[in-house]
Amino acid sequence: MIAERIGNNVELKNGRYRILKRGDHFLLKEILIKKEELKYAFIGGMWYYRGRFSLESDISLPYPFSTYYTIKIPDKIHQGRVCRSLIYVKMPVAVLQFRDRCLCIEFDPVVKIKDKEVFPFVSLDENEEHFMISFHIFNEFFIKTKRNAWLGFGKNRKICLNLKEGDEFKFNVRIREFSDWRACIKRIFLERLPEKVSVDDAEKIFYRGKRALWRSFDELTGTFLQLPWSGTTGFVFVNSSYSLLSFEAVRLYYFTKWYRDSGDRDFLEWSRRLKELLKNPKLYKRELKKGEGIAWYNMTNLGRKGLEGFFYLDCGYSGYPGGQATVAFNLLRYLEMEEDADLETLVKDSLRYILSTQNANGSWPMAIHQEGMLRFRPEKLEKYETTGGTAECIRALLLGYRMFNDERFLKSALKGLGYLSREYPICYHGLRDIGINEVEAFSAISVIEAFLDAYELMGDESYLENAINYAFYTLTWFYLCDTESWKMSFNFHPISESITPRLSPYESALIVSTYFRLYDLTGDEFWSRIARVCYREVTRWISKNGGLCEGIFPDLSDGLRPLPMEQTFATVELMNASTRFFNFSQGFQRSLEEGEELELRVSDDKKRVALVYKDKEILVFDVEKFKIVSVCNANLNSYGISISFFDPYSTWNRIKMKIKKLLRGRYGKFILGLGEIGHFIKGVEEPKNRKRLKIKMFENVRKKDFGVEVENGSTVKVFCRTDLHRMESKIKGWFDGKSFHILFDPIIIEVLDHDLYCTKVLFPVIGSKLRSSEEGKLVFDGFVLHMDFDDLVITEDFTAIDQTLSTNWTHGGVYKGRFMIEIPQLK
Repeated sequence: MIAERIGNNVELKNGRYRILKRGDHFLLKEILIKKEELKYAFIGGMWYYRGRFSLESDISLPYPFSTYYTIKIPDKIHQGRVCRSLIYVKMPVAVLQFRDRCLCIEFDPVVKIKDKEVFPFVSLDENEEHFMISFHIFNEFFIKTKRNAWLGFGKNRKICLNLKEGDEFKFNVRIREFSDWRACIKRIFLERLPEKVSVDDAEKIFYRGKRALWRSFDELTGTFLQLPWSGTTGFVFVNSSYSLLSFEAVRLYYFTKWYRDSGDRDFLEWSRRLKELLKNPKLYKRELKKGEGIAWYNMTNLGRKGLEGFFYLDCGYSGYPGGQATVAFNLLRYLEMEEDADLETLVKDSLRYILSTQNANGSWPMAIHQEGMLRFRPEKLEKYETTGGTAECIRALLLGYRMFNDERFLKSALKGLGYLSREYPICYHGLRDIGINEVEAFSAISVIEAFLDAYELMGDESYLENAINYAFYTLTWFYLCDTESWKMSFNFHPISESITPRLSPYESALIVSTYFRLYDLTGDEFWSRIARVCYREVTRWISKNGGLCEGIFPDLSDGLRPLPMEQTFATVELMNASTRFFNFSQGFQRSLEEGEELELRVSDDKKRVALVYKDKEILVFDVEKFKIVSVCNANLNSYGISISFFDPYSTWNRIKMKIKKLLRGRYGKFILGLGEIGHFIKGVEEPKNRKRLKIKMFENVRKKDFGVEVENGSTVKVFCRTDLHRMESKIKGWFDGKSFHILFDPIIIEVLDHDLYCTKVLFPVIGSKLRSSEEGKLVFDGFVLHMDFDDLVITEDFTAIDQTLSTNWTHGGVYKGRFMIEIPQLK
């Protein structure tokens, strides 16, 4: 039995509310539901039933983890009840699951009052006879805002709606009954899902993502830095944390697979470097306080002698030892494709650690304190169980059993699966930016995958049913409503109850792959449709560099804004999701029509290379300056075709580099980290770009070495080296009967050190006035330059391609590219 009532100072007529009397509080609707045994209840992505029908909670969310927001609306207390703003809701539905029926209460999460959008408040309560759900409008409440979503301090301000007698607005509530909560959620999605979602550019997205990976790759250490700025060079918190080993293991598996599928040798090289990285004894620990075997450090720090590991907050990204399992699982997936005896030994030791740290009930703890000077979380995390970490451990053990046939692995995994087998899912997690005792859904992704692993291994339909059950739970964390300025529908935000609103592109990309796997195993188009629409929404947030960040936050006046940095792990998951929409082309290369080869002439001092046709110099390259100094038929000025770095070679940069080298290390990172204290006060904000364009020509830098090698009589390899960069290219020229073509392929620029100050890279700088441009083509007087480019810099003196965001110019990065100069036939 259900009863409904509204407050005394409002009336409801034809779907519209009218204020009868000015006041501080207006009860829009209270729904009283006759009590019976309650099995499960939730408000989508906002609250989940844990034995108490109330919004009161015991979340532990210490600073700085409480800072991850741009907008908060604090709770109001009315007649002893906690009232929470619907700004925190994702799926705007309240569900109550009883033994034989399920009630679904759909509501408007936002109402328009006096041409302004306002979020009502919701409260939950119960007495001996009823469960009560009520919706409220308060005439006054506070809103807390921050400019920067990560760190910093927010400001409170009072919002006054000034509702008075006669004011009107719409607010709708609809109550429906279903057989169970899953049928309810499926119906709600089907009513909102578009019939068709076209995905046409997934391959382009994949390769732009690959290009973005160069921005975070440190070739000197063989690792991928986690947080490149989205609009400038450099990285966030690079002085104190470098990379995440769990994601390096994920990348090792993905890159190896993608190399096999595509033949792209960049993936092969990255895989080779990552494999050696994960065998580095400085990045795992053997002498353990608890457990047997080895424990990989979850983060790395750049020391004076290379990378060293440390435990961030005692835990990893899927909990800990769940974070260990993420590494072990992905190394096992790699070992299914490639043999490596040393890596196999390490993985077996890692599985032994996972076995030795399992709780008696089948779960694994959020974290185990193994070492460290400080404990940054006040809680004893080893006393808390983790849903996601348990799932990751199960996945590693199941794959370990499949590969090594060790019954201990299977027995432990089955015990863990028993712990996760719940008719009514609720996930808890120890991720760094959510609270302890807080519900989230990020863990559910790993749980779904763990049950699907078990189903594929053993064929037990109950495991597939469990996977589907958790998949429906994840659906309740999707936004299914927009405001006028926040287009949020079908975006996923599974992180927590407390720090919304926010969109989560990384987790959205991750679950796209999970839903497609579910579709493959069930044949249910429902999961494929959601995956496609979710992927479409993720692609909205790709940066102009091709990368992806993990958080999109609302702004009161400017819609939605991404974090100012990309996350390498998010970009890789975007690439993986993209592979569901296209087939790789093996060994794809642009074909070039060649003709009569041009003659190569190298000067005796190896400083000058000329490409000649019938004794006429077509192009001249200065090796020491690494610069094209002349092109026939073209009036190049003193810039020629050259390179500019601003300003790693300055005296001030060299002083800073020496200081950082002295301080880098396990303890020095805390001193270096003081330089980032401003982020904790103001929030993480991207460094400002220079307004004035400044250039520093590479030709003026003192060279340590340079040289020329002639290959096969038709191709010349040129190189030069300074103390900070090494450059290399192969040059080949031919005449096709109409035009001369000079190809520079590849062009490789290596950064030979860390901590460079390099804020602007222009390459090539062309000392000629641009006549016209189109995709991949720049036209000048006397020649055409063919090259991929995004950003042009055009001045009176030169035209340049801005390569500042093409690779990692500050920490051991590598640039790989090519260009061709086309010159019309001489007259």
